[in-house]
Amino acid sequence: MTVFRRPKDSIDDYRRAQEALRGPTGAGDEAEEEAPPPSEQAWRRVAPTPSAETTPPTATPAATIVARDSSFNGKLKSEGSVRVEGSFDGELEASKSIYIAESARTNARLKASEVVIAGAFDGQVECDTRVHLTPTARAKGQIKTAALVVEEGAVVDCHFNMTPGKGEK
Repeated sequence: MTVFRRPKDSIDDYRRAQEALRGPTGAGDEAEEEAPPPSEQAWRRVAPTPSAETTPPTATPAATIVARDSSFNGKLKSEGSVRVEGSFDGELEASKSIYIAESARTNARLKASEVVIAGAFDGQVECDTRVHLTPTARAKGQIKTAALVVEEGAVVDCHFNMTPGKGEK
């Protein structure tokens, strides 16, 4: 059994450590995780931990990153995940997920299985499973997806087209 110790001030570091230990094979089941102390059990009832699907892709060999001090103009296609922290203009396609960081400025056409927007986005999104707009998101344009999550605080000026996901009728 793997035991994780979580610093009280950083739940994100805790999640990154879990994902890093699981590795690309997905080893390590949630059921094996140590039960939280009673003081944290009440917290989890109020604010459940987001699933791995909603956490942004981390810097693994399968992730492409546009760094904070970088800008990209053109077409980018990835067989894995893409994380944009800088400026991106053009077309972006990823087989897995696209994460637009809080510091990012994006004017693009996005296509992926899952898209998480935390920064400024203007353009079109075509997503197979889910689009997640965090409280810091500023989205404008068109979004076509099977599921949509908009957290309180997000600024959204979009046209939405909700379609069935893969395997749904």
